[in-house]
Parts: sequence; structure tokens; C-alpha cells
Amino acid sequence: AVKFSDTLQQFFGMLCAAVLLPYLSRNVHNFNILTWGIRLWGLAALYIPLATIVLVFSSTVIFLLFGGGYETSKEYLQYYLLGDLFRMCALFCSYTLISVDRFGRVLIFECLQGVIYVALYTYLPVSDEIAKVGYAYSLTYVICFCFMLAFVFSYFKRRSN
Repeated sequence: AVKFSDTLQQFFGMLCAAVLLPYLSRNVHNFNILTWGIRLWGLAALYIPLATIVLVFSSTVIFLLFGGGYETSKEYLQYYLLGDLFRMCALFCSYTLISVDRFGRVLIFECLQGVIYVALYTYLPVSDEIAKVGYAYSLTYVICFCFMLAFVFSYFKRRSN
């Protein structure tokens, strides 16, 4: 599940760097929070069907990507797919902030990821190890997305004043 998640995020990162960042850099000054939000929801709308297909056919997808020996990763996959949705949305926020020269806020996101994950994994009162890892991963990116969304809202609010 971790390998799949990392592969997905590497692809998304390259897509962002090659396509999304130049697009945002050229156009973000023409967006308001609504038009920006429509693009964010569009990204989520592309991801959700893909994640659903991967989840439904998880055994086959895992076998095709990684071969035998990874059957147990199916149990983690649902958590990683959910967490990756919020991770992608947080990265969209990050690239938006990079395109408007708000690098410090992006650094906060980068630092928060590890700190929040370790704290959640350490202190979540969940006895099942798979669920604990999964909840920590998913919640980490929900929290990171909320922080990044607040930074983006702040940018658009200050810009409109």
C-alpha cells in the first residue's frame, strides 16, 4: 500500500510540477476562491473514481504492480487511498501558494506531515496496528489539507481586500 501510495504521489508530483505549477503561475491572479475551488474539486473528481476502481480491484492491482507477496497490503490500501485524496488536495494548495510566492507556508506543510503522523501514530488509542497506521496516515493529511486550505483562503481574502 505504501509503495502504491508513493507511486501515485510521485506521478501526481510530476504532473503538478510539469503542468499544474506553470498553469497556476500564469492564471492564479485571475482566479477568485470559487474558480480556484472548482479546480480543486475537479482534481478530486478525477481521483475518486480512480481510487474506487483501485479499491474494488485491489487484489488484482496489487498483484499486477508488485507481484506476489504483497497480499496483506490490501488491508492498508483503503486508508492510503483516502489519505492520498487529502494529500493531493494539500499539494494543490501548496502549488497554488508557490505560484504566488508564499513559500514559507509550503514549508510548514512539509514539516507538519512528519510531525503530525508520528504524533498520531504514537498517541492514537487504537490497538489494531493496521488501523492505527491507516488512521494516522489518513488523519495526517486531513489535518495538513485543512492547514493548507486555511492558508489559501487567507491569500484570497487578503488579495480581495
